[in-house]
Amino acid sequence: MYQVAEHVRAVADGDGTTLLDLKANQILALNKTGGLIWEGLQSGKSLDAIVNNIADVTGADKNLIEQDTQEFVATLTEKGLVANAE
Repeated sequence: MYQVAEHVRAVADGDGTTLLDLKANQILALNKTGGLIWEGLQSGKSLDAIVNNIADVTGADKNLIEQDTQEFVATLTEKGLVANAE
């Protein structure tokens, strides 16, 4: 499980999600899939649950989704936007 950093604000719209990192004073625009991952992380869902949700919504290959999700979450972790809570 991952925890979203307290210094991050998110706004979702029909095109994706925009993140505001108040600590770094930066904005990060996410596409729809990135927004689904962010929403799952905010809700405290496991990566497996997030991957399953995206597979259900998009119909894309689950193995590819899993790989991309892990890479994306690693990037969010490197930027200090989320932390592994386990």
